[in-house]
Amino acid sequence: MTKEIKKGIAVLTAAAMLTATTVPAFAETIWAYSAGEEKKGVALGDVYEINGEDASLTMRDDRLVYLKGSLTNEPVKSEEDAAEVITKSAVLLGGNENTAIFPVGELLTPDGTTIYQFTELDGDKEKRGSVVKIAADADGNMTGLFSSLKGDQTEAPKPFITAAEAEELVLSRLEEEGISVPIVDHKSDAS
Repeated sequence: MTKEIKKGIAVLTAAAMLTATTVPAFAETIWAYSAGEEKKGVALGDVYEINGEDASLTMRDDRLVYLKGSLTNEPVKSEEDAAEVITKSAVLLGGNENTAIFPVGELLTPDGTTIYQFTELDGDKEKRGSVVKIAADADGNMTGLFSSLKGDQTEAPKPFITAAEAEELVLSRLEEEGISVPIVDHKSDAS
């Protein structure tokens, strides 16, 4: 087995461990949202104030789902710091006053960036697919966030675009790049 294959297997194993973790019954490290005076919630206006008008973010159904930038002016140098950022931002991320999170992993990249991953809890059970990841550089500056918090969401989220619109966008982009792709009608291929 080559060194590259071993490295690839190690990366895939680490990724699987980060996404397949369940909440242990003895877990003591659970954070919950607190709307007290000390923990004033982070609002969308705060994101622009911290990052400037050119903040790079994506909102979906009034939820912040992606941010290239920061939600805090404070350093994020530990799991506890990252959890505090998330709990202060819970409502903006799609959670509520009942949102509780549990740490499921921490990944250090070669450039010194640390990615903290948390999952949302529903009582003592993990809400599958409800994850928040915060990235911080080697100096502890928060550099990004991905969130799929579900909060009280009970229905499936609406897609950004339909499959037909996605196909049209891909084909037009390929055409712009001068790439020709044969179109196969799978409905008429019934053998």
